[in-house]
Amino acid sequence: MLIKNARVFLPDGTFQTTDVRFDAQIIETGALAGEGMDAGGLYLIPGLVDLHTHGAMGEDVSDGNTKALLEMAAFCADHGITSFLPTTMTLDEETLVRAMETIRAYSNENGARVIGVRLEGPFLSAKRKGAQAAEFLHEPDLA
Repeated sequence: MLIKNARVFLPDGTFQTTDVRFDAQIIETGALAGEGMDAGGLYLIPGLVDLHTHGAMGEDVSDGNTKALLEMAAFCADHGITSFLPTTMTLDEETLVRAMETIRAYSNENGARVIGVRLEGPFLSAKRKGAQAAEFLHEPDLA
C-alpha cells in the first residue's frame, strides 16, 4: 500500500511530510512513484498500544462476552489502536475466570490484537486497594 503526502511521525519526535509504502512493515519512504491514497497532509503514526482498557461501545471486558470483546477490538482498530490489554476490575472469582476464558479464546483477524490481560485484582493489598472492591481481595495462591 502507498500513502502519499502524509505527515509521518519520525523517531526523533518530529513530523515530516512524505510518502510511505508498506505492507506489514514500512518498505520505503520519500517521494514515491505510483498510485496511492493521498493523505492530504494528515498525520501518519505507528499503531497505538492500549495497556489499560476496561471496554468500549458500552461493553465491559469483565462481562466475559465474546461478541463484546470482538466489538471492543474493532472499535480499537478503528481508532488507531493495533494491540490492547483487556482490563478487568476486582470482582468475584467466577466472573474473573469467565472473563479470562473469553480473553484466552479470543481470535480476530479484523480488529486490534489482544496481547495479554491486565487484572486489577484480586491480588492487591487491602491497604493500597484504591477504588477496588475490598470484598473480592485475597492473598495470592497458585490455584
